[in-house]
Amino acid sequence: MRLLPGLIFALLSLGAAAQEPRAPASALRLVIEYREGIFYLHQSLPIRTVLPDSDPEPKTDAGEAHAGFWIELQSQAGVVLYRKVMADPLAVHSETFDPISGELRRDDFIPQQQFFSIVVPDTAEGRKVAIFSSAVGNLATPSAPTGEEIRAARAQGAVPVGVVELPPK
Repeated sequence: MRLLPGLIFALLSLGAAAQEPRAPASALRLVIEYREGIFYLHQSLPIRTVLPDSDPEPKTDAGEAHAGFWIELQSQAGVVLYRKVMADPLAVHSETFDPISGELRRDDFIPQQQFFSIVVPDTAEGRKVAIFSSAVGNLATPSAPTGEEIRAARAQGAVPVGVVELPPK
């Protein structure tokens, strides 16, 4: 019985060694600017990297959009070529401890200007990046929302909030 853990480890090691590492591919590091409710392509840098697989469409069992944030590299016709679900780079929160009351307070806000970067495959078909968000997309008043409004918006399904056109090839 003492050999069993060693045998299991050896078999798992063989399985891991059998998987070929993926080769670096052409990609674009895109720096996107969010300013007063509009998205702009700030910078596009060609790089070579190993990209993670595209994520499946974030839908609930009922077919509704999940809450969250994701980007999609799309063709000119809107066909999704690559999707990446990620932490929301727009909604910012801070936590402060009140030593008098002993409570932890969370303050949510969306800055008027924010930069974030993403990496997408560099393909001839990729013409635009569509951006989906719960926090920004479901706000009644996108300028200066309260923390409570942001938390309520985050709980709803993400909706399209912007498109950034990529430079022509």
